[in-house]
Amino acid sequence: MRSLALYPRRSRSQGFTITTTRLAYCVNVALGLASALLAPSAYAQREPQKFIQIADDFSRDSANWLAAFTDYNLINSVPHRIAEIRTLPPYIDASRRAFYLQAVNDSDDLFSFLKKPITPDDGIEPNAIYEVSFLVEFASNASTECAGLGGAPGLDVYLKVGASATEPVATLVGEKLTFNLDKGNQAEGGRDATVAGHIGVINDECDPEKARFVLAERRQKHTQRVRASSFGWLWLFVGADSGYEGLNQLYYSRIVVTLTRVEGGAR
Repeated sequence: MRSLALYPRRSRSQGFTITTTRLAYCVNVALGLASALLAPSAYAQREPQKFIQIADDFSRDSANWLAAFTDYNLINSVPHRIAEIRTLPPYIDASRRAFYLQAVNDSDDLFSFLKKPITPDDGIEPNAIYEVSFLVEFASNASTECAGLGGAPGLDVYLKVGASATEPVATLVGEKLTFNLDKGNQAEGGRDATVAGHIGVINDECDPEKARFVLAERRQKHTQRVRASSFGWLWLFVGADSGYEGLNQLYYSRIVVTLTRVEGGAR
């Protein structure tokens, strides 16, 4: 007897040719789709979380954080922007990795940032309102004692943290890439971002090529409550808003975000 798999029988009807195996496959696919549609969704079975904590240290990969740069001229800016996972300098800890961002701020207004989406898979409830707090550990070589062109490399580069249901992206306006959310400008925060201090550290060396990196930590609660989208999405972001016209470098070694759902905040 011939094998059905190797030698499928054919049936002919009204000019159409259908193999028995193909017909069986189509029936199985249809049944599978029907079962999927009739089954309750995974989210319907999942209980949204009142407290959610996202903790990433980049020990394996980017942990779904994405890098971007805004507030510079797309045509005339110096193309020295780097975003990559790197090992921390050996004098800090060669066993640890971090998300390294580097750019030359020739616009006197560069914003370099990391962003990450969180979804119902993380426990987010659609349309719910959250309070969001950040802990950011980073390595900086920008001294609090040094001056620079446009501003100081440490005291005039401001760390910002924020969250929004809208994805933070760079948008092109004329020749300039701008930030699509309200982050404020440099020392001022905005609706979507809060200033978490500066990136300055104790360091006696003012030459960025020679200055050693030093670990620092900032804790900051976003001043605005944020509402998740109707699909249960929120975007987190952390970045440096620079007023220093020079080489800006940061290692983001750890980011911890805590979200607390506000009772009665969903609608």
